[in-house]
Amino acid sequence: MVDLANKGKRVTLQPKGGRTLAEAFEDFAQAKRVMNISEETLRHYKTGYKYFVDFFGEGRYCAEVNKDAILAYLAYIRENKPDIVQKTVETYIRGLRTV
Repeated sequence: MVDLANKGKRVTLQPKGGRTLAEAFEDFAQAKRVMNISEETLRHYKTGYKYFVDFFGEGRYCAEVNKDAILAYLAYIRENKPDIVQKTVETYIRGLRTV
C-alpha cells in the first residue's frame, strides 16, 4: 500500500547495519541536553563513549555491539587504563547501554 501523505517526499533508508555509534551517541547527547543534565554528567558520558570508540571504532554500527564486544572492551580498559577504578568502568558500561 502506498502512503499518499508521503508521496514526493525524500525517504532516507538506514544502512544495513542501522545507526552508527557516532549517530547514536549524538542522539543520546542531544536528548540529555534537552533533559538539562549537568555539563559534568555529559562530560562523563563523552569520556566513556570516547574510550569505547577508541577501542571499537566510531564508524561501527550499534548492531555490532554484543556481549563479546563488551567483554573485550572491559579487558581493554583493564589493560590500557589501569588508573580507572571498577566503579567508573561499570558507569561507562551503564552509559553504553543507554546509547
